[in-house]
Amino acid sequence: MVPLGAALLGGLIVLLMTGRRERAGTERVFITPDGAIRTAMRPAAPSALPDSVVVPWTHVQLLRVSPFWHRLRMGPVDEFGEIQQVALDFGFRCPQTRAVEVQEAIAACRAHAVPDVPPGVT
Repeated sequence: MVPLGAALLGGLIVLLMTGRRERAGTERVFITPDGAIRTAMRPAAPSALPDSVVVPWTHVQLLRVSPFWHRLRMGPVDEFGEIQQVALDFGFRCPQTRAVEVQEAIAACRAHAVPDVPPGVT
């Protein structure tokens, strides 16, 4: 009975480790003055237009995960500077030497962002 239980447990672990996960998807992320745009790498159907989501600029965190991986998170922050509600969270491969360029590109896009309310209008 013990070998059968161990075999079933081992099989369950193998199925969980090799199964497709929700996080295994691949998306394109475009950095624009309006915000970050997420779109699928491949449309659901060949004739369908790709779904895209625009995430407007809020607080941006660029975190180093390893020498070649980084994590970008966006969302409004609380009074302690922590992101309250994550609007965008993804990882990307980028050497540390290029991460500065990514930060500069994001800052340049945010600098050209069009405000929701024109200046002088209250």
